[in-house]
Amino acid sequence: QKELIGTLNTVIFCPEDLQLIKGTPSGRRRFLDMEISQTSAIYYHQLMQYNRLLQQRNAVLKEYRGKNTIPLEEWDLQLADMASF
Repeated sequence: QKELIGTLNTVIFCPEDLQLIKGTPSGRRRFLDMEISQTSAIYYHQLMQYNRLLQQRNAVLKEYRGKNTIPLEEWDLQLADMASF
């Protein structure tokens, strides 16, 4: 699947895509991320790294649930840096 990114650039809309407008912001973001990833392998790579880092940060949050201090500053700095792509 990774090798096919950027090979054939098309966007097809169907009646179900009305959910892009009526649906959730996360659905719109997912759609845009996929469309941009089709034309930019760099964007796709950065998006995959960002999602991996976000999952790791969320695992830290679960690990520290109920504790007073959570070491998130470094995670948040990295996420902010990657999100500015």
